[in-house]
Amino acid sequence: MANRHEPTGSNKQTSSRSTSSARSSYDGKLRLASKQAQPSSRTSSAATQGPSRKTTQRQSQQDAQASQKTQAASSRTATSRAKDTNKTQARSTVRQHAKKPAQKTQKKPRAMGGLKRLGIALLLVVAIAAAGAFAYVNHLNTLISDGIDEGLSSVLSAKSDVSEPFYMLLLGVDRSEGREAKGQDTFRTDTIIVARIDASKQKVTLISVHRDLLVDLGEYGEQKINAAYAYGGAALTVSTVEDVLGIDISHYAEMDFEGLEAVVDELGGIEVDLATDISDPDHTGLDLKAGVQTVDGETALDICRARHAYDSYGDGDTYRAANQRMVIAAILKKILSSDVASITSTVTTLAEYTTCDLSVSSLASLATQFAGIDVSSDVYSGSDPTESEYIDGTWYEILDEDAWKTMRARIEAGLSPYASEDENPTAGVAGVTLTEGDIEALDHVGEVCVINATGVAGMATQTAEELEDEGYIAYASSLVPDTQDETVVYFNGKDRRALAKALATDLGLAVTSVSSNQGDYSAYPGIVVVLGTDQIPDYYGTEDDALAGAFAADATW
Repeated sequence: MANRHEPTGSNKQTSSRSTSSARSSYDGKLRLASKQAQPSSRTSSAATQGPSRKTTQRQSQQDAQASQKTQAASSRTATSRAKDTNKTQARSTVRQHAKKPAQKTQKKPRAMGGLKRLGIALLLVVAIAAAGAFAYVNHLNTLISDGIDEGLSSVLSAKSDVSEPFYMLLLGVDRSEGREAKGQDTFRTDTIIVARIDASKQKVTLISVHRDLLVDLGEYGEQKINAAYAYGGAALTVSTVEDVLGIDISHYAEMDFEGLEAVVDELGGIEVDLATDISDPDHTGLDLKAGVQTVDGETALDICRARHAYDSYGDGDTYRAANQRMVIAAILKKILSSDVASITSTVTTLAEYTTCDLSVSSLASLATQFAGIDVSSDVYSGSDPTESEYIDGTWYEILDEDAWKTMRARIEAGLSPYASEDENPTAGVAGVTLTEGDIEALDHVGEVCVINATGVAGMATQTAEELEDEGYIAYASSLVPDTQDETVVYFNGKDRRALAKALATDLGLAVTSVSSNQGDYSAYPGIVVVLGTDQIPDYYGTEDDALAGAFAADATW
């Protein structure tokens, strides 16, 4: 950068002329002084002999004066230069301002106010939070969509608007350590549920598909439907369910059973209402009493697995499936009643164990639309109507197509899958909340008529007395029908169905022994028990038979 005292441009010419004039004046004075100081020829000889003392002093004074004059001239020259430089710069500045249009003087910015600083800080916080939320949602989407391949996407009849009614397939796969320890690298689905979701009416219907349902798997032949997952994964399972039920499945979700345990624990437990006691000491180890229970994740998972707890009622899979739907409804109820923080942590846990084709935003939209839902009245539950059939040494379930068409029509009309509880095979036993009438029935309040069809005198009286001891109001009928092999328990009215099943259990009978009275017997008592020969004690007829002649001769049958 140029020295601030050094002239630039045209200023150099002006400074040069001024300096030259000063030097010319200075040189003339020096020449004049030199003439005056030069000695004449008459005194030259004396000078050569050495100057006198006075001459030397005078010369010294002259030299000093000349030096002072030189310094003064140099000072004047420097001052002149500085003045010329300042003038030149001033003229240059004037010319520059003359060339440029006048500009408005900019005001000095004021110090930023406190509210303004706070507003900017809040905007920054919101921006950072939004960026974090966006990353979080993307992370969840990545987790939850892992496993959704092109094959599955191609068979789903996807709907972009989740506010419209749609069918969704829910699969539960048990990848427990015990199964993996056995070397299983392919798994069958233990839970197959078709859910119809209608957000506009806040209705959800859960229909269990029996895992032993006989279906055609194409190149794999006729198989139980739970084999579809092992052969062709989610895609084959979806297409098979669509074909056999005649519905379009729009969305898909799959959960590892261990995920259900984690979700329930994340929610702090769920509340379930057990219709009957659950005792399964040899398998899950469950021992739960009937009634309202708050259960943790491990217990909830055991309830979903405990099919052998219902072996005495008949098909344990049907009752287990009912409990699975009950647990799902309880989880849904707890999630929708939770605060935002709890929902967020639960969704995070769900994403770790669940595969779903719906995005997090779509799931959030559904949750918003179902806010305030009454799970007890707006979530329906049922199972596909089937009949058991023994084929080539294996039990299969065969879909009752006519009954399914009727059920499907009710479902799509927003109604319960059952026209009455008589149609529900698990009513009063598993997966449902009991009515006051059911609870009364389970408390053994009601009249029971016992009819003897064993061919052994006194059996009706003995059985009635045993039932009285159990808390029933029972009496022996004098009616003596033809002998029959199997005992049958008939109920009059759907409000006595649960009582009939409980009574059958007390008699050691399977639930298949329970049936609605079709007018064959009196409709007056709530329950009619027709004893068959299967109720005759094993010791009857032996030499030490305590019953021989024990029945009074006048005992009623």
